[in-house]
Amino acid sequence: MISVIDVSPEQFALSIAKNTAALHQKGILVYRSNLLANASRALEISFPTLSQLLSTQGTQALAALYYDDHPLLVGDWGEWGEHLAIWLSQQEILHDIPYLADVARLDWFCHSIERSETPENTAASIAILDVIDSNFLQLKPTNHLAVMVSRFPLLEIWQAHHASEESHDYWLSLANRP
Repeated sequence: MISVIDVSPEQFALSIAKNTAALHQKGILVYRSNLLANASRALEISFPTLSQLLSTQGTQALAALYYDDHPLLVGDWGEWGEHLAIWLSQQEILHDIPYLADVARLDWFCHSIERSETPENTAASIAILDVIDSNFLQLKPTNHLAVMVSRFPLLEIWQAHHASEESHDYWLSLANRP
């Protein structure tokens, strides 16, 4: 039996996003499940290292908890997760795994850079190197340049989860050094 839901679109969306009494209605649960599946997939794409560390079930649980505190406010899942690293550092249950927040921050930086516009390198801009004295050249970084400081071996953790199979064990051994 189909029933009419007498709420505004905003209230309906909120009831899907939040864990409210309306979720006990079977139809709403379908939407909530779909929403959380999208959220989990978005985390897997935007935070691949973190997702590998947490496993599929851990990423799904993280997506549900994070979404309740930080729902998607734009129409692009690729823009969701900017505050995940801060949120992770505030979760008491994760205090025994403090490097997760830094891993999330590194993943977000990489994700943001991958989504940014790539500066165009033209033949003319490269040819100018033959004409201009190198003493007058300046490095102009892109807007997405980020410098991270961490007390954890982030490069090694990241490489262990993104390197080829042949070098995986090498990077993992470096990541696990005291």
